[in-house]
Formats: sequence, C-alpha cells, structure tokens
Amino acid sequence: MEKLTKKQDEILTVIKKFIADKGYAPTIRELCALCGLSSTATMFVHLKNLTNKGYINQTENKFRTIELNVLNEYDKKNENVKVPEKNWLTTLLLCWFLGFLGIHRLYAGRVGSGLLIAYWTIVATLVTGLNIYLGLACFVGVGAVVIDDFVLIAMKKFKDCYGRDIADDRIK
Repeated sequence: MEKLTKKQDEILTVIKKFIADKGYAPTIRELCALCGLSSTATMFVHLKNLTNKGYINQTENKFRTIELNVLNEYDKKNENVKVPEKNWLTTLLLCWFLGFLGIHRLYAGRVGSGLLIAYWTIVATLVTGLNIYLGLACFVGVGAVVIDDFVLIAMKKFKDCYGRDIADDRIK
C-alpha cells in the first residue's frame, strides 16, 4: 500500500477510533467535525485517496459505508480472546448420534438453537403420549432439522457461533 500523507493518516486514525468506539462507520459530516474540516468536498477527496490507496472501501451515495481494509489497532473488544476451533468429525458424530438433542449445535456454540432442538424433542415425546400423529409430526420436524445439519456438516458448510465453517483442515 502507498504511504499516506499526514492528513490522510489523521483521517484514517479518526475512522479507526470512531469504529472501535461506536461499532459503525462515521458519516462524512461526522468525519469533517472530528477532523476540523468545514468542507465535505475536501473530505470526499481524502476518502477517495484512502480508497485508491487500498486502506478503506466505501459505497458511493450511501451513509456509513466506510469499511477498513487494514487492522484496527484501536478495537480492543476481541483482543487476547482465543476461540477454540471445533473439529469436523466430532461435530458430525455428535449430529449422527445425539442430533435429536441438539448436542452438535451446543458443541458448535450455537446454544439457542441447540436448546430449541432439545426442547422440541421433549415436547414431541410428551405430545406423542396424547396424540400419536401430532407427536410424530413434531419428531419429523426435529428429524428434518437434524438431517439438514448432518448434510451441512458432511459438506463442511456448517458454521459455528462465530460464522466460521467447521472443517477438518483447521490444524495449523
């Protein structure tokens, strides 16, 4: 990447700090106020130069669309957090043997949907005692979700709670 001018570096730093603090990108007017510029046209030129040099991306004619292409050293939310990566084979076996209880989803960190599958299985079991057809319908619903998950896991398209694919090639 090309070297930045002093003003471009200042603007990039302001953008990084704003995103780290607020969680979203600033508008052009907010950037002008934070950088002490009165002209939005001047800010547009600086942002265009930052885009051309590869430091940011932005969608034209839309608000808050600045995306950083560089590390944001001011974002401390996930600093020093080590997230264990999940094993593909373990997830597949959990789905095959305990999928009806949602254990494979709990293992992947998808707690809410894992508990929902377990709850759905318990309800299906209880309802089967009252009405066999309604209970079977509930079990078919659980089965459809588990089969879908099994296929996704087998194809290595199943995602953990952080949106990462669970795959067996994670060992580095």
